[in-house]
Amino acid sequence: MVGERKLAKNTVSKLIRYARHYFGVAVRRGIVARNPFAHLPATVGGNPASRHFVPADDVLRLIGTIPDPEWRLLLALARFQGLRIPSEALALRWGDVDFAERRLVIRASKTEHHEGGGIRVMPIFPETMPHLEAVFDAAPEGSEHVISRYRETTQNLRTQLLRYVARAGLTPWAKPWQNMRASRATELVTVFPSHVCSAWLGHTELIAERHYRMVRDEDFAKATAWTATPSAAQNPAQQQHAPERTGAHVSSGVDSQGVVVRRDATKGDSGQLYLMGGKGLEPLTFSV
Repeated sequence: MVGERKLAKNTVSKLIRYARHYFGVAVRRGIVARNPFAHLPATVGGNPASRHFVPADDVLRLIGTIPDPEWRLLLALARFQGLRIPSEALALRWGDVDFAERRLVIRASKTEHHEGGGIRVMPIFPETMPHLEAVFDAAPEGSEHVISRYRETTQNLRTQLLRYVARAGLTPWAKPWQNMRASRATELVTVFPSHVCSAWLGHTELIAERHYRMVRDEDFAKATAWTATPSAAQNPAQQQHAPERTGAHVSSGVDSQGVVVRRDATKGDSGQLYLMGGKGLEPLTFSV
């Protein structure tokens, strides 16, 4: 509790970590004799209750209602590139964009104090490319930053995003920018190796498990149609003796032809993989 305000567990943990760091510095400099926060646990974990998988179709629908090319690109960078918004999107320069090789150089201030300096290379996914090209074509000669219109600290991108969501007739979701990033992380790991996804998105595999990856309805649908012995699914004898299922026993959404699993993630031009070193823990800490 802070006054009458109750703080979330992760918020308390972060405050303890900050206090522990500052008092640790004070101890090393001889200002105080001991660190009163040294014994307190301060592990920050994920909060599954705040996670929400944002369907790609919803974001495409949202993009279609927005007239501004830079705003459309911001949404594509969040949902299809998995960038941190606003920091990584605002740091993106045209010199970081390789249209020929379809790659982006991402500069992450959140992990710049870690190995690799917070710089990583990732593919430009097909969903993002048309929006990137549209902004490039409209940019004045000599432009440096990809996103040039929303750089003021007084501009609240989250508030404006929620307005756009409401206008599009969509239901707002919690942590809109973070959950778009998490949704892409969830998609990519079903197509590419985990260490590759972590290198592209700029986090460790442990952080991905704690904060990003989610179980989707598509995963359940895929599991109910999957078997380790494919021949068993087509065994006439098994089909002959299978009990007839009628009425309330028929599973909603599964027809006689099986389940079609929709894959929102589209494989980009992986080309040469730039595998970066270990990425920073999230949230940003002073102890690593």
